[in-house]
Order: sequence, then C-alpha cells, then structure tokens
Amino acid sequence: MVQLAVAKDLRCLLDTKDFIDIILSVRGAQLNAHRVMLCTCSPVFRAVLSHDMKEARESLMEIPDLEPTVMLKMLRYMYTDRVHVPSDMTEQLLVASDKYRLQCESDVARQVTVGSAADIAACAVVHSCRFLQKVYVA
Repeated sequence: MVQLAVAKDLRCLLDTKDFIDIILSVRGAQLNAHRVMLCTCSPVFRAVLSHDMKEARESLMEIPDLEPTVMLKMLRYMYTDRVHVPSDMTEQLLVASDKYRLQCESDVARQVTVGSAADIAACAVVHSCRFLQKVYVA
C-alpha cells in the first residue's frame, strides 16, 4: 500500500510543475522533470547532469532523436517504475531505454502480443535487452 502511495505521489510530482529543475526539449515539446529522478534512474542522465556541461548549467537538455510521447512514457516509468506501452511504441521505448540505460524490459515483456513478439525479439537482440532476449529469443 505504501509503495502505491509513493508511486502516485511521484506521478503527481511529474504532472505538476512543483520543484521542476530541468526542461527536456524533445522535438519542440518542453517536458518538465527533476534532476534527482533523471539521475537516479539513468546513468546517462547522471553523467550529463552531474558534470559541468551545458545541459547542467542551463537546465535544458535537447533530445532530438525521440518522439515526445516516447520520452513522456520513459519519464512516467522513471517516476513510477511502471509503464503502459502501446504496441506501436514498444520498439521506440526499447531503443530509448537502451540509450538511457533504463531497466523497463520486464514491464515491456508483460505487454508484448503474439503479433509483436517477433519484432520485439529482433529489437531485443539489436539493443542488448538481455531480459527480453531470454524471454523471446531463447
């Protein structure tokens, strides 16, 4: 019960502008975030935001290679440890989670359909998703 309350509180934190300290600019969309969440969940964000880099100084990080909807799903996962993945977004989310070294593969695996299993298996191999490789390739 406590875990659900914390996840709900963190989701609310993402949905409001309270204590925002970084903006993710994703193909023109401005997504609000908190450095502590990004750095806790992703070693890639941690590397960028914990050093004297332009993104850390300006509190603005450009992410040109993701769709805003994919980045928002990734943020939801980072804040709540859960993600609902529409079938047309599965591969994009796996690519993004690989790039930022997130571990959302088990949530993705629960949502794969018979029709998408082969594509997900191929994506798992290309993006070194070990958990998904064990589930779909083995």
